[in-house]
Amino acid sequence: MSRHRHKHVASGSTGAAQSQSQSSAAQADERHDDHPISADEIRLAAYWKWENAGKPAGDGFLFWLAAEHELSTPPPRNH
Repeated sequence: MSRHRHKHVASGSTGAAQSQSQSSAAQADERHDDHPISADEIRLAAYWKWENAGKPAGDGFLFWLAAEHELSTPPPRNH
């Protein structure tokens, strides 16, 4: 798996989903930059993306890919 910095953005999420996303982001910030992405982290991020999209029918493959990309892309650095 790739090395990354976590970045969680739950656009349009409310209630429990937003609370979960904020909690995940806080936990991610506490981890070291060299933390490999786990399948569980990708699965959870993909789930929130799917839920925020209105739970569309399908296998969720594109949500998985989007979550994997988001988790493996470092956030922009503020100088």
